[in-house]
Amino acid sequence: HYGVDPDKAFISVFRVPMTHIFLMRWINTLQICVRNNKQGESSVQTKYIAIVTGAAQGIGKAITAKLACQGATVVAVDNNVAIGNAAVSEMTAAGWDVRFVAADVGKAADVQKVIDYVATKCGQLDWIVNNAGISAFKPIDELEVSEFERILDVNLKASFLFAKFGAALLRQSANGVIITISSTRALMSEPHNEAYATSKAGL
Repeated sequence: HYGVDPDKAFISVFRVPMTHIFLMRWINTLQICVRNNKQGESSVQTKYIAIVTGAAQGIGKAITAKLACQGATVVAVDNNVAIGNAAVSEMTAAGWDVRFVAADVGKAADVQKVIDYVATKCGQLDWIVNNAGISAFKPIDELEVSEFERILDVNLKASFLFAKFGAALLRQSANGVIITISSTRALMSEPHNEAYATSKAGL
């Protein structure tokens, strides 16, 4: 759940139940929630452009909605085309500027495609939120090498790829920010979740 304290210029709490993480004042870090007056009017001082990965559902969808409803243009990235388009349709119906780009964030060519889209269609990039993540709950001796590699590609390598390919655009922004979402599993694993814990520890 998330909410805006009407007397303060920040998001008070953004709760991520699946990892028990509280991301406090995270919108303030992005400099998006600007309180103009006591009537509760908020706006974005400048038009910001954000990329959010894993944006079709769950945490990623909530992050996308919060950024968009505060006035940012959000490029929502996900490999699930049907769910991604549905999520973006909901948000555009509300009048928010959200664009869906289908991509596999674990593949360099796809990440480059996303950055190229932003450069061509938006002309700037201010924020990248690396949210996409997957797991596979299996005993380690049953986990396929390909499954282990896939989890690291999506959860860990993707953040490197977005930083690498997005660096030039981010350097042109006075407000360039990369947010990478880890997990408590980075410090404390659990049975049959070694690949996920490894990827989150890497972040």
